[in-house]
Formats: sequence, C-alpha cells, structure tokens
Amino acid sequence: MTQERLNRLTTRFASAETEARYQRFIQPDNLKIHRWALGLGIVFFALYAIYDFNVLTNHIQAVEFRLGASAIAALALVLMFRPAFHRHYENLSCLAVLAMGVGINLIIAIEPNLDNTYHVAFIQGAVFVCFFLRMDFLKSVLVMLSYLGGIVLALSTSQQQNEEAFVQPIVLFTMFLVCGFGSYLLQVIRRNDFLKTQKIENQNEQLNDLLSEAQRDNERKIAALNMLVHFIKTPLHQITGFSDILVNATGAASGDESAENARYIKNATVNLTKSVNGLLNYHRLDEAESRAEAERVGIESVIDDFSELLPDNVSLSRGEVAAGSVMADPEILRAALNSFVEHYGDARTGATKVVVSSETSGGKLFLSLRDNGGVLSAAQFEDLVQPLTQMNSYLSQTGDDMPMALRTVARAVEIIGGDLSHAAVADGNRMEITFPLAGAQAKAA
Repeated sequence: MTQERLNRLTTRFASAETEARYQRFIQPDNLKIHRWALGLGIVFFALYAIYDFNVLTNHIQAVEFRLGASAIAALALVLMFRPAFHRHYENLSCLAVLAMGVGINLIIAIEPNLDNTYHVAFIQGAVFVCFFLRMDFLKSVLVMLSYLGGIVLALSTSQQQNEEAFVQPIVLFTMFLVCGFGSYLLQVIRRNDFLKTQKIENQNEQLNDLLSEAQRDNERKIAALNMLVHFIKTPLHQITGFSDILVNATGAASGDESAENARYIKNATVNLTKSVNGLLNYHRLDEAESRAEAERVGIESVIDDFSELLPDNVSLSRGEVAAGSVMADPEILRAALNSFVEHYGDARTGATKVVVSSETSGGKLFLSLRDNGGVLSAAQFEDLVQPLTQMNSYLSQTGDDMPMALRTVARAVEIIGGDLSHAAVADGNRMEITFPLAGAQAKAA
C-alpha cells in the first residue's frame, strides 16, 4: 500500500498522513528522551571549559565560545518545556547541537596549532545525534554536514597548514558515513515497528469488536430464552391445572381412558416445563461465565448447602471430609449444586441415599458423591453430560424430556476449572468432582 511505503531517500513514509501519525505516535517518548539527553549533553559540553582553560593557548576566548554555545543550547532546551514548542523538539535539538558544533569550530579556528584533537568532539556529536537523540535521518545528515563544513572552514583559516589539517576532515567524513548509515537503518526499523504496532492495534480493535458482538449475541440469546420461558410458563401452568381438573372430573380409575389421557397431558406438560427450565439454566451459565467473580468457598459449606437442598426422600450421610476451599463464582457453584439436587430428586434415578466425602491431593480437591441409584454405564453417563454444542442428534434422547441436570453440572464445573467423572460401583454410582485448590489456583494465576 502507498500509505505504508517508505521513501528510500528520506526514510519517511510516502504518505504524508501516515508520516504525521507516526510523528504523533513517537512525540511523547522522544520529547522526554531529547530533554534528558540534551540536558546531560549541555552539562558535559560546558564542563569541558575547564579543560579548555588549562590546555589551550587562547583559553579565555575558547571558554567564552564554549559557554556562549552552551547558553544557546540551554535556551533551546528551555523552549522544549513549553507546550507551544513540543512538536518542534527535533528542530530545537538541531539548533542546540549546531550551536555547540559552531563553538567547537571557533575554538579550532583561533588555535595556532592542531595539537589538541578537538575534531573528536564532532565524532561524539554524530553518535549523540544519530543514536542517542534518534533524530530524523535528514536532520542528522544536515547536522553532520554542518560539522564537516565548519571544520573545513576552520582549518582553512588556521595558522598551521599541515598533514593533520587534511587528515582530520577525512577521518570525520568516514565516521559520519558510518553514523549516517546507522541513523538510516534506525529510522527504517522504527517506522517498520510502527507499522507492526498499528497493525496489532487494528487487529486488537477488531477482536474487541468481535468480542463485544459475541457478548451482545449471548445477551440476546439469554433475553430470548427468558422471554420464551415467560410466554411458555403461563400456558403450561394452565394446561397442568386443567389436566388436574379433567382427571378429577373423569374419576381416578386406572381403566378410565379420559383420565389416562389427562394424566398423559399433565406429565408431558410437567416434562416440558422441566426441559425448558433446564435449558434456560444451562444457557444462563454462559452469561454467568462472562461476568464471573470468583470467591473463596470452603468445601464444608458446599456440602452443607447440598444437604439442605436434597429432597426428603433422599438421605445424606457424610464420609471423611478433608478441609479445603476452591475459588469459584457463587452463582455458578450454586447452579451446579441445584442441578445435582435435581438429578437425585428425580425418582427415575432410583437413588435414596447419597454419601458425600472429600479429600485433597496434589493441589486438587476431590468431592465424591456415592449413591445407590440405578447403575449408569459409561456410555449413558457420557450422553448425560455431553455439551449441547457437541450433540449430533437431539432425537436420540430416551424418554419424553431432555435430561439437563448432569449436563448443567458438568458445564458449571468446567467453568470453575474442574472436572466431573463417573464410575459404576456394585450398588450404584460414584460421581467425583475435581477442583483446583484455592491456593493452587492463585499460584497458577
């Protein structure tokens, strides 16, 4: 794309709009870097006045030139702290380093000989401009050309014309080539990194939009299910009530065909209500997962709540209960308990007794529920806990309703970060929920 193409001569973006975005992107960090770097540079540059005073022939005049250049550079630094000049920070830095370069060239020009290697200051300046300030490529080239032109002019007016006066500009020229090439590569790399950053930010925005849309879809789904239940529950209650009236009116005799039909209607209505409520509870877990706020819950309180919710026809006894706690959203944990209660409250399971125990091992908590109900095969259990999203056929379910109790337990446990397993025993079933211990969860996080 044209907007992403670089001008190979200037290293700037071919698109003025993209270049402007890049400059706005780097300005805050670069402004801080230029302030600190220029401040330190001015301090060290001014301190060299002590060296000038001790070694140079025209030391008084040299110190004046150096301190005068430092004052100009300091003025440029002060302007950087004013908001009106923030976007001109590179131009102000150019002014400062050019002033210091002029100061060095004036010192070289007034000295009667070239015994002091003051041309090395320009090598330091080139490194400072190209790699410390990370100045724009064209501006860094401008600074180095001014250094080179200034020293050639200073040497041409020097009182001694010797081999050193010829060698110094050559050395500077080669060093400036190296620094210029480094500045060129640095500017290209920084702009390419900017493009990658912009691409990642655009992708993140798209992902956030997709996530928001998915959350809205989930909210719409839950709202639709709530509305569906709202509209269905009233007629279902009416059908159940009229079925009772019809059964009572026709007599309770088992041979009465009208009474049997009325009982069938009532049972079908009850099963339909149960299935609708089960589906709603299952899908509400998706909504609860998106806003889950985990809290530390002790396993003893979980067992207490479970014992209080169990119907009277199912007795609960406790085995060995190990102390431990899990991190879980209370609403999701409550949904798992209610669904387990619904499972054992169903007379078709044949369970009249449940033994609860727990143990901890390897950073995990195991909650075991052993019942005396009808033995479930591995295939039956897998069918009862299979997620709705993985079901291939909804017509393969046996009975006149959709079994949702264990399916909801498995989904709730999955959200919490645990696992539900089953094993057939001689006189019933043993279901085990595996939770990460609260301490292990915090350590993993």
